[in-house]
Amino acid sequence: MELSEVIEKFLEYHASDSEATLRAFRSILKAYAEFVELVHSGEIIRREIVIDYLETRREGKRGFTRLSQKSLHLHWNVLSLLAKFTWRKLKLITPDEYEDIKELSRKYKPQTVNRRKALSRKQLHVLEEYIKKLGDPVKTLVFMLGIYGGLRVEEMIELRVSDVYLNPEGRDPFLIARGKGAGKGKKEREVVILPILKQALISYLEYRGILDPKTDHLLITERGHGVSKRTIQHWVKRWSKQTGIVGLTPHVLRHTFAAEMRRRGVNEYDIQMMMGHASISTTANYGRVDAAEVHSRILRRF
Repeated sequence: MELSEVIEKFLEYHASDSEATLRAFRSILKAYAEFVELVHSGEIIRREIVIDYLETRREGKRGFTRLSQKSLHLHWNVLSLLAKFTWRKLKLITPDEYEDIKELSRKYKPQTVNRRKALSRKQLHVLEEYIKKLGDPVKTLVFMLGIYGGLRVEEMIELRVSDVYLNPEGRDPFLIARGKGAGKGKKEREVVILPILKQALISYLEYRGILDPKTDHLLITERGHGVSKRTIQHWVKRWSKQTGIVGLTPHVLRHTFAAEMRRRGVNEYDIQMMMGHASISTTANYGRVDAAEVHSRILRRF
């Protein structure tokens, strides 16, 4: 039996499903059939073919459009249903061959941000690799300011070049964060610049120097204008789609930084000072602490 016949029978079997479901089935199976005809002519469905198809779509090769992790999982799901039908109703593959395809679920399942709203180590690695591939200096710095600085979006867009102190005399590098949510009374706060963030800032400032800035904002577009909050939110939403990390938001980047500090043993008071929380319940137990002291303690953990 030809693949086209199998697909036709599969669609007939699911004829009572919703029109939206059938449209998705037709679209995905049409692409799959085109791929099989191109690369595995004469075949119907096997684990190796499914992997080859999905990896081709992941990379956008052989003339096929690139798919996000979420879309890859949808394609796997439809192909798994096709394999199940091919086994149970048509007896064209064995139960073991179907199970081999079914087991691919973990490989193509979208990653979801956990309840604590922080990225797992695996998710962070996936996102870091994606950002590197983008090669966009502004987006890279937005990512770094969230992951390694814990800045809110409002604070990112309010940053000025003059707010960045890479080599201050007598103390560790820091930047001034301010914005709509910058602590009680919208006060400014000092954020320590970790070594990895410092290198990112140096690289970005070199890039910024070749542009024609129309503003003193740190984050600017290629045309020299300040980057907006909505733009950053749009970028992160796209990162979520392209990496398959469901629930990724700018605030998740910020919480990931806090989670990493906890993992490294930074005390809760220093974390809250660093994050600029408006209410710090432990402040009374510590008294007035100089920001430079907090920065020094945090840097020792990194």
